[in-house]
Amino acid sequence: SAFLLNRSSDLSSREALIRRGFLALLVCVAGIGLLSLPGAPGWPTYLVWACGGLGMGLGVPSTGVLILALSPEGTEGANSSALQIADVIAAALCISFGGVLIGAAEHGAFTLSTALALLCAAMSLIALTGTLTTTPDRAKTAVAQR
Repeated sequence: SAFLLNRSSDLSSREALIRRGFLALLVCVAGIGLLSLPGAPGWPTYLVWACGGLGMGLGVPSTGVLILALSPEGTEGANSSALQIADVIAAALCISFGGVLIGAAEHGAFTLSTALALLCAAMSLIALTGTLTTTPDRAKTAVAQR
C-alpha cells in the first residue's frame, strides 16, 4: 500500500485510493463472514485478512491527507482531531456491536457462526456504503469551490 500511496499526488487519486481501500475491506469482511460458517476451510483467512490490511493501508493515510488538503487554512488541526475522534468512536461502536452479538450467541439467542455472519454482514454494509459514496470528483469540486 505504501507504493500505491507514494504514486498518488493529486487529491482525486487520494479519493480513488480511499474507494479502493473500502472495496478491499468489503472483500475482507465478506470473506471472513463466509469463512466463519461451519465447514469452511481456514487457510483462505490469511488471504482475505491481507486484503483487509491493504484496504486499511490505502484508506487511513489517504483520508488524513485529504482532510488536511481540503481544510480551510487555520482549521487543519481541528479537522484532523475530529477525524481521529470519529475513527475511535466508529471502532468502539463496531467492537461493541460485535460484543453484543457474541454475548447473545453465548446466551443461546443463536449460534456463534450466526453471530459472526451477522457482524460481518453489518460491517460489509458499512464498507459497501463507503465504496459507493466515495467518488474522485468530490475532491476536485471541493478544491474548486475554495
